Amino acid sequence: MKHQIVFVFLLICGFCMTVLAQTQAVVTSKIAQFRTRSTKSAKIILTVKKGAKFKLEDTRNMNGWYYVSVLNGNQKGWIEAASVKILDSSDEVDFSILDDDIILDELIKEDERWKIIREDDKSVFLVDTYTLKEQWGVRIVWIKYVPKNTPVKRIAYSLELNHYNCPARTTQIQSITYYNSKYELLRTDDSAQELVNIIPSSVGEVLFLRICSWKLK
Repeated sequence: MKHQIVFVFLLICGFCMTVLAQTQAVVTSKIAQFRTRSTKSAKIILTVKKGAKFKLEDTRNMNGWYYVSVLNGNQKGWIEAASVKILDSSDEVDFSILDDDIILDELIKEDERWKIIREDDKSVFLVDTYTLKEQWGVRIVWIKYVPKNTPVKRIAYSLELNHYNCPARTTQIQSITYYNSKYELLRTDDSAQELVNIIPSSVGEVLFLRICSWKLK
């Protein structure tokens, strides 16, 4: 009887060690979303980029979802199992980089002021409709650029002041300001870039056509 109790105890301990060894995971898809419930219709808590690391609150795969904690345990939610990889206990995990991997959802949501003019699996471009104006055929506009996956971890988004000469089909960036995921200013480049022609069938042409066809207030 004593041996049986010891055996059961060792089994339980072994199970606990396995669970504890698998409490870390990393996002493997381009982006992943943490939600309030284990369904795609649930509210999004935050969106993160590939490489973001977090902790599993429960190692069980619950119908394709894991229950996890992020931001040093201050926020709990659900993430699709297909978007993550459970790390081995030997893997070193630095949870301090999580803030730099966050794509702030409010950055890529439209409102009365900011409107999406281009979005794909790599980035989102939004135009500031409040400041969009035209002078002598040149449209002056602020564009918000939000990368969905970037090797420059600290940069969450940038604001670019652009001049679009619609009749001449040219554009010129006047300044670029970079921010991190905490909305903190990283740096500003106020030197105007070279005037360039719009390349046909390019992302630049998509932005150009949207800006030049925008109905001014």
